Order: sequence, then structure tokens, then C-alpha cells
Amino acid sequence: MKRLLVLISGILLIAVGIFLIVHGNGMKKRCTEPATAVVVQNVEETEFDDDNNLRYLYYPMFEFRAGDETVTVKGKNGQNPAEYQLQDKVELLYNPADPQEFLVKGEAGSALFGIIFIVVGVVVSAVGVKVFLTGR
Repeated sequence: MKRLLVLISGILLIAVGIFLIVHGNGMKKRCTEPATAVVVQNVEETEFDDDNNLRYLYYPMFEFRAGDETVTVKGKNGQNPAEYQLQDKVELLYNPADPQEFLVKGEAGSALFGIIFIVVGVVVSAVGVKVFLTGR
């Protein structure tokens, strides 16, 4: 049973990687309009890490113009310390049909993480196949 679990885990990692790549490519196709955003706030959020310690993350709030509209969006990546300072200018691409959907230029996208998941999934699957077939 454990041998089969290793194989299934590898296949699931590959599936997640494929999803991340497809999702990232879709975002790149939709987010085509360039804008210069200004960091107007760093929102503090708390979460527990793996050791159950409380940690603080700071998510930037970006403000930019999309046509005649001023749009404020929360960044997807929280950091500690904050990655951006107030009034920092950031280049981004947004979806003209839905300005709340955006990509920050230069940030690693989901495609990079997708590739990592696929590589790890292939390795885990290969080990799972070997163990499943040889019994060790």
C-alpha cells in the first residue's frame, strides 16, 4: 500500500504542476495592459508557521489607473519584512476586462512553481514505479 501511495503522490504533484502552468499561461494571456502602480499600504496579516509560531506577513496594496478608474489591489505575496515601501512604484500588467486580475512584472509566476512541482513529481513517480515493480 505504501508503494502505491508514493506513485500516487508523484502523479498528484505532476497534476498540480500542470495546473499551475496552465493557470499562469491563462493569466499572461489575459493580463496585457501595462500600468505603473504605487504602493499605498502594506497590510499586516498573521499566520502560524510549521512549528505553530505566529508570524507576520506584509502584503502590498497597489493602486493604479485602469482607463478612467483608480484600482486598488492586494499583492499575492506576503513578506516579512515588507517587500515594498510606501510610495514605491511597481510595473504590472492587468486584465483590461477585470483590473483586479494582475501580474507584477519580474515576479516569479505560477509557471515556475509548476515546473518545480512537475520535476519533483517525476522523481517521486519514478521512485514509486521502481519500488512498486521491484518491491523494494
